[in-house]
Amino acid sequence: MANMSYCRFHNTRNDMMDCLGAMQEYTKLDNLGDMERSALFSMLDIAREMIDMEDEVLDYLKSMDVEEEF
Repeated sequence: MANMSYCRFHNTRNDMMDCLGAMQEYTKLDNLGDMERSALFSMLDIAREMIDMEDEVLDYLKSMDVEEEF
């Protein structure tokens, strides 16, 4: 099910943390099927794109006076 726009990043962050935990425990990756393995490669590509956008996103958030630690 798709995330609602008001909680998209919150819910996705929790899912990403779960995936990261599995990645940190390589044994959990041993049982990945083809579809999951393909999704993992795709997630890595998306993560690279997100990192590439980091400066732009942080500048935007700072311009909106968002009070978070950067």
